[in-house]
Amino acid sequence: HYVPHTVPFLPTLPPVAWEPVSRPWPSRTGGLSRISADPSRTGEHSPDYGYAVSMAAARGPAANLRADAARNRREIIEAARELYGRRGLDAPLDEIARLAGVGNATLYRHFPTRCALAAAVFADTLGRIIDAAARALDDPDPWHAFAGHVRFLAQLQAADRGLADLLITKVTGAPELEQLRSRASRDFTRIADRARASGVLRADFTPEDLVLLL
Repeated sequence: HYVPHTVPFLPTLPPVAWEPVSRPWPSRTGGLSRISADPSRTGEHSPDYGYAVSMAAARGPAANLRADAARNRREIIEAARELYGRRGLDAPLDEIARLAGVGNATLYRHFPTRCALAAAVFADTLGRIIDAAARALDDPDPWHAFAGHVRFLAQLQAADRGLADLLITKVTGAPELEQLRSRASRDFTRIADRARASGVLRADFTPEDLVLLL
């Protein structure tokens, strides 16, 4: 189930067993959310920080699967990516299973929780965001770095509603994915702080203001 936070980025997710928690990326209404691991509900500045761990956790099980099971896993991930992209993280799991051409039992066998499925779908994209942030932090021009990273985030989110949800969602049941999501948030704060400190970004800008740009 999902639970809202209290800082902005995008619209808060629809109410599905919400309960208050603390911090991360901003939402359009000043709230944040998180995905918990409840199966009953359907090193700092480095580009590879946390990435290898996330990839292993998201992809590792597939390495030991039979060919048909591995194919089913791939189909589920692709179906989830498509439905999450169109409908957000609340896309029903039974619709994901139907689109993948598998039964619900097969989906749950591969991904017992929503968190496990989200990790498999989004780890690559969050890794790309971290890589992009590292490049921005290496850019000697603070404004070019800030504006370029904002454009990059806007392009990704415009094409993927699920990612837009994820950036404001605390993933309590997938620590490796939450590590990446939190890192992406911290890196954006560093990019904005550097631009503000150099005088090219207005002094009263805060990371929460990013929602007004997206």
